[in-house]
Amino acid sequence: MSGIPGQPSKTLRPPYRVVIVDDHPLVLWGLTSLLQKAGNFEICAHAENPEQAMALIGKFQPDISILDLSLKGKIAIDLIKDLRHMVPTLKILVLSVYLEPSMVKQAIQVGASGYFSKEDPTDLILEALAHLCHGIPYLSPAIAKRIGKIEPSGNERLGIEKLSAREFQIFKAIGEGVSLKEIAHEAGLSPKTVETYCQKIKNKFHLRDGRELSRFATLWYWKSQGSGIS
Repeated sequence: MSGIPGQPSKTLRPPYRVVIVDDHPLVLWGLTSLLQKAGNFEICAHAENPEQAMALIGKFQPDISILDLSLKGKIAIDLIKDLRHMVPTLKILVLSVYLEPSMVKQAIQVGASGYFSKEDPTDLILEALAHLCHGIPYLSPAIAKRIGKIEPSGNERLGIEKLSAREFQIFKAIGEGVSLKEIAHEAGLSPKTVETYCQKIKNKFHLRDGRELSRFATLWYWKSQGSGIS
């Protein structure tokens, strides 16, 4: 199964505002048609290059951007980072022909919420968007078959040995979707102590904030379940 364990509710809050960033007219037409038929999305604008993307997403403040990783022959990794910095709540679904695990990981590390291969059936994009709308990261089937563990940076490999037993307990619980309050209760710790452990985990993996920790832990947990890592 693609995505993260646990299906999002089929009932979406319409309409989710979307900006599509792609320089291929046929792709734009296909995505526009698909989202219009779905009825849960309002397409605010189309952008064909990074400059237009920054301007239009800054103007419309959409919930989601579907973004082709290759724009005018250039890889748009920096654009993902810039967009998330400008609109921290933005969910970005990368749409790409690039299936290399290093490229997928890099996109996720800088802020993408999901990665969709152009090899996968187009109708699965609605499944991907449903996950993102509910705050659940998504990797399409073709990507999931190729990618290994999600790592915090190109030079820092995720090693469980970095974490103490308590840190790993908290990290794994975050990946399972347990709230910090629930973690504190189950572990017999104060919420402040749990927050201290979270800060230690973020420091070890060079994660900037709680959102990055949550996304990283969730993706790690999903991949660990799929690959038998415990």
